Amino acid sequence: ESEAEAMLSGLPEKAVLVVHSPPKGHCDEAGNGMSLGSVAILKAIEDKQPVLAVCGHIHEAWGQESKVGETGIVNLGPAGRYFDLD
Repeated sequence: ESEAEAMLSGLPEKAVLVVHSPPKGHCDEAGNGMSLGSVAILKAIEDKQPVLAVCGHIHEAWGQESKVGETGIVNLGPAGRYFDLD
């Protein structure tokens, strides 16, 4: 978490964030029901409000979508996808 926090400290506002792990509580539920997302990623999204946050990692959550404020969160998994960012 401390490494992720340091790496995300330079995240500009209104960016597109692409990370491996999902934010805590969003698109991060494993098969055993545990929330495995990152608190540091969640805090960065709350603070900087990127336009979009794309993640993967949690296989059981592939294809799930969520929001943190106005930021769309999507766990893409192995699928490709297009996004229209206005």
